Amino acid sequence: MPEFEEGWIDTVRGTINIDDCDVNGHLNVKSYFGIFCDASDYLTSHLSIYYSDLASEGRGLVSIVNTIRYLDELHDGDRYVVQSAVVRLGGTSIRYVSRLMNVATGSISATSDLTEAHFNLETRKTQPWSDGDRARIGAMVLTLSDEDLAWYAGGR
Repeated sequence: MPEFEEGWIDTVRGTINIDDCDVNGHLNVKSYFGIFCDASDYLTSHLSIYYSDLASEGRGLVSIVNTIRYLDELHDGDRYVVQSAVVRLGGTSIRYVSRLMNVATGSISATSDLTEAHFNLETRKTQPWSDGDRARIGAMVLTLSDEDLAWYAGGR
């Protein structure tokens, strides 16, 4: 079982289904992406960022960079866990990373590095975070360890 590290949040748990696999029996790209989308949705709600609330206030989030690195295969029947963390809160952006791990082996199967822009829905221009958002989210920003930095900087 992968170890839970302080500052990382369990955002998704599941079991790979044959319908999630390609013809080689490996988790397919579409399914990796869906798992990471579910993880980012859970993480933003953990941060008290709800898309419906943003929209009602004329605000939104849009993905501007999403890098997924595939490292170790998952197969039908494998159990997995995704852990995620906010690693940067910019003036108008937020960056979070996730790691998809095989529960049985503890190996990292894939990583996601996602940056989203906070913007005004009417003007379609970026919008600074409110002081309340900045305080709440900023308190949850994790400084990555040297080992984690290697995963997200493309060094591994």
